[in-house]
Amino acid sequence: MTITNREDSLAGLAEVLTKEQMASIVSRNYSDQALAVMAEFDRGYVERFANTLYDTETMEKVIGAYREKLIDWKDLLHIAEYSCFDFGSEDCVDSMIRAIQTKEIDHTTAARILTAMPYEQDTFEGVIELVKSGAYYATPYASLGVNYRVAAELREMGILLTAMRKDGRYYDLTLKSDFDDAVKNGDRIKLVKFPRLALNVNELMAKPDWKDFKEWFKWHGGIDRANIKGLQLDKQYRYFSMERYADKLVDKVSSEHTAFIDDMKKRPPEQIIGSAYEIVIKEQIKMFMTEVPQVIPEEKTDALVTSGNALNAIYEEWLSDDVLADTDIEVIIENTADKLIAAREREQKLAAELAKKAVSENMQDKPNVKATKRKGR
Repeated sequence: MTITNREDSLAGLAEVLTKEQMASIVSRNYSDQALAVMAEFDRGYVERFANTLYDTETMEKVIGAYREKLIDWKDLLHIAEYSCFDFGSEDCVDSMIRAIQTKEIDHTTAARILTAMPYEQDTFEGVIELVKSGAYYATPYASLGVNYRVAAELREMGILLTAMRKDGRYYDLTLKSDFDDAVKNGDRIKLVKFPRLALNVNELMAKPDWKDFKEWFKWHGGIDRANIKGLQLDKQYRYFSMERYADKLVDKVSSEHTAFIDDMKKRPPEQIIGSAYEIVIKEQIKMFMTEVPQVIPEEKTDALVTSGNALNAIYEEWLSDDVLADTDIEVIIENTADKLIAAREREQKLAAELAKKAVSENMQDKPNVKATKRKGR
């Protein structure tokens, strides 16, 4: 039966609702269009519109989104169901509709995010960011769940996780067996603290050295894994990268020192004696850098690693320094890197100027050909 007017809609609703529920519907003064939509559904579904904690204006917006085909009937009933438990998502309805209209996310995901909002400490736009990142997914149970792949990495890192069964009970995921059961049963996994940490882990997982960093993180002392936030994790990754670069620099300097000593062995005794100071100082530099890897900004380490001879460059900087003491080696190493960076920048600037000049001269050397008219016969 197609309902065409308000009276028919109310009559149809009266057949499936209790008197109390019917009184609730009538008291809300819904529009004819909204009542017609409600009357489409059977008792178990239409009761949600009678018991909703949303105000009339908000529910009219949700029903309007359905009538305009922005959401489907499943989305409508999903939102109506959870609106009976909490009205905390009410302020996000406009954001949901806007996100669907702009095609930022699909309608089902948008509806699920809306119903999860009362339980998430974030804005609607912030939750969309989490879901779009792939670190989270919107569950059918008014909640967000950590992507199982990301959750597995978090658990291995020693980050506290919990899971929720479909009956609403929570349990910790300290043991791998508990985690495996959560995945097998499709239970929702959640971070105990700092939900955005999953976003940072998801981004770092795309790094080629992610597995190495994860192992470094697992065994690195001094990290408060129970309270680490996303930005702190990013800082740990940068420190890890600097350490990796430091190891490359140690290997380079050690190799250059070996080549230097091999070369010295081929020289006559008088040259070796004359180079005694250089031999001693380069040995000290090599030993210091081996025992105390230089964890300095990557740009500086890269300048040393890509230089022709880092050991020789550091030694030359040592000679130019007024104070020659072991405690100054760290400063001398950084000063060497700064000078290498400055020299590289000068070379790049000069190359750019020469290229620009060459183009200009080439244009000047071209003959100035003027168009001439062909004479008629």
